[in-house]
Amino acid sequence: MKRVKDCPICGSQPILKVIDLEKPLGRGYPRCFSIVYYCPKCGMIESNGSNTIYNEMEKAQEIAKTSWNEAVKKVKRLMGGRKK
Repeated sequence: MKRVKDCPICGSQPILKVIDLEKPLGRGYPRCFSIVYYCPKCGMIESNGSNTIYNEMEKAQEIAKTSWNEAVKKVKRLMGGRKK
């Protein structure tokens, strides 16, 4: 399993956010979740994430982690490799 990279903006460790997709009155997707990583300090980056509608929880977390790490690489490239 890959390590989740630190935020390239502020250097803090991202947090895994699990969002319940079930809506009131039985609408939505019962027992399904959207999984994303986000930076709790600066809030500048949030991964695209994944959901448990089509994936198991572990696979959804791995997809969210990969998405976060790709976003970090993109931001670093756009920043020109500058240090914080």
